[in-house]
Amino acid sequence: MLKPYEIKLQNIKNEISKIGIDVVNSLEISLRALEDKKIDDLKNVELTEKKLLLRSNEIDNIIVTTLALYSPEAKDLRQLVSYLKITNELVRTGSNAKDFAKMFKKSYSDDLNTSMILEYTVPLLKSALLSLQTSISIIDETNANHIEERYHRVIVEESKTDDLYLMIEKNILKLISKNLDLSKEYFDILSALRRLEKIADRAVSIANLLHFAQVGGDMVQSWYLCYNFSMKKAINKIKNYFSTNFEVLAAAVILLIVLISSIDFYKAIILMLEFIVIMEVVKMVSDFIKKETLRLRYVIDIFVIFLIRDVIILTTNKNRDYFDISFLLFVIFVFFIFRILAIKFSPGIIKISKDTVIEYEDERPNKKVITTKESNSDE
Repeated sequence: MLKPYEIKLQNIKNEISKIGIDVVNSLEISLRALEDKKIDDLKNVELTEKKLLLRSNEIDNIIVTTLALYSPEAKDLRQLVSYLKITNELVRTGSNAKDFAKMFKKSYSDDLNTSMILEYTVPLLKSALLSLQTSISIIDETNANHIEERYHRVIVEESKTDDLYLMIEKNILKLISKNLDLSKEYFDILSALRRLEKIADRAVSIANLLHFAQVGGDMVQSWYLCYNFSMKKAINKIKNYFSTNFEVLAAAVILLIVLISSIDFYKAIILMLEFIVIMEVVKMVSDFIKKETLRLRYVIDIFVIFLIRDVIILTTNKNRDYFDISFLLFVIFVFFIFRILAIKFSPGIIKISKDTVIEYEDERPNKKVITTKESNSDE
């Protein structure tokens, strides 16, 4: 390529590096504030998405102009296209860095378990920072082996952030169950930490784009590492899901057995409902023996399941009695109303937000936190 083009390309790389360095500096300020336990210093993170967006647009305009003037091919074209995407990733990364500093400072207080929060937040921030630093450093690297090595390092650090976030999430949910008054502050802390995890995800995306720009080759080969990483991450998420929602896996296995063995589906459903009734009766008797109390929930559940079983039997019968079916459905509806009222007004259920409740086992200290909402969507 012509020398003017090489100068343009180097200017683009320099400007991208400057944005990356600014984001890294903001994370370093946050890290020092946390390590020194001077949370007020998080206000020194002056990064703003608006300024980053303006700088990003300027770089994008230079890239588009360069594409129009020089019509680059092969590696040169790959680089410019990759840089065009990287600017957007850096803007989002900077936004996440700023949001983390702002949200963490706002929600952090001495009323929280600060030692536990900082114990996990500091290494989480370090991993996010290192993943971003390493990915940005690839832009000036020309040795293919060094690029591969740094790319793998980014993936390792990103994996660490995932593990650390899951650990602190479990610990914070336990703290919430012990102190409901601080539930909002704890969830805000989790939301802030989620931003750090997203920064590491962005770092992987940046590293992948730079890997493709610098190493080149077939598109499938260039994206293989990222695909492999994504697959491993997806498999881990599936494992984590089934480890906490084993009933879904059990239901899937039972359905598969029914399909393979050619058992009549309705008969299989009836047998399963009868099994559930027996299980609920055993629970009720066991609960009565241990606590000397008879819980209304078990009785209602048994009746509802048993009535559903009868409805299925009646509907599969050739000589259907629609009056009996309608009557049973009405009784089931009445029982459901009682069940809903029991849940709503039970002292063992405490709602702390739209998506989170604390479930108590009677008056005992055993609690289970149930949350149905992802911390936050990616900004």
